[in-house]
Amino acid sequence: MNLFPKILQYALKPLADETNQTIISYIILRGRAKPRELIKALSLDEERLRQHLKELTTGNIISRKFDEKLEEYYVLTPLATRLIYNMLQSYEG
Repeated sequence: MNLFPKILQYALKPLADETNQTIISYIILRGRAKPRELIKALSLDEERLRQHLKELTTGNIISRKFDEKLEEYYVLTPLATRLIYNMLQSYEG
């Protein structure tokens, strides 16, 4: 019997990937991130970044938004904020 709801299962999988963790960390430190910023900061090609963003979006870790200039950017979802905050708070190492 699996006690984890599907939404949590989808959220936990992308958190195990180190590149995804780096993307999440970037967003936490800056509040949001545009794809071109992530490409430059993480030295990723656009296709690889898109794959990671899709996985994080599917996992309800980040959400896609648009600014007043209709430029795409990503932010953490409320679920991810709570989940990551609680995980970090419980870690005392």
